[in-house]
Amino acid sequence: MILRDICLEETIALWKGCEIVIMPKCVMFDLGGTILEGEFNPIQGNAEVLKNANNPRKLTPEQLQVEANKLDAEMLKLKNISLLESTTTVFQRLLFALNDIEVADSPYEIEKKFWDSAYLLKPTVGIVSLLKCFQDKSITCSIISNIMFSSKTILAELEKHNLLQFFHSIICSSDYGFRKPSNKLFEVALTKEKCLPKESWYIGDSIEADVKGATNAGMHPIWYNQNGEKETDIESIDQIKTWFELEERVKKEL
Repeated sequence: MILRDICLEETIALWKGCEIVIMPKCVMFDLGGTILEGEFNPIQGNAEVLKNANNPRKLTPEQLQVEANKLDAEMLKLKNISLLESTTTVFQRLLFALNDIEVADSPYEIEKKFWDSAYLLKPTVGIVSLLKCFQDKSITCSIISNIMFSSKTILAELEKHNLLQFFHSIICSSDYGFRKPSNKLFEVALTKEKCLPKESWYIGDSIEADVKGATNAGMHPIWYNQNGEKETDIESIDQIKTWFELEERVKKEL
């Protein structure tokens, strides 16, 4: 059951397994695996970047990816502890320096070449219809994403799929130095949207980053569980398997 106007104490209440939440003023989404999904082939990205590189060791795209995987694993351990974010520019600069590679392109050109060659993405099934539903009901939407790529790259990808029109703000961890589940990104988004946590939903496919992060920020979390995974250590989770489920709920209550 979804209610438009209830007091703060009733914002989340469980009764016979039915979760009662207010209809939001704003809805925030994760990006990868939530708004967009698809294939990632970093070797193709490396191949494109290396075309314009001085590569005295003559590393192949595959060999470069082995080194990238090692570096990424080391950085990810630290990021998971600190919840601090790095950027693709920093990562690639370090990766190339460690492997004696020089690339003539600008940092953004390198990032964009890699992204365009490595990622083949598409909107998740049903998301466009849901976003139009929220738009029709004057519910503001935004994105909060854990990602090292720049917001400029992400904006270009959303525009390519005609999705940018639906989002008022795009919050990338690369731009703000913190990663979900830190409260910082959620606080930034709430400030930009001028919404209180109790007026906001957050939807994503990660229990740790999205559900727990949004819960700790005081927002109502919805787990986009399209693979039908079992609940983990959270006692009760508002979850959906398809966007059509959520659209029906919203239409029914409004």
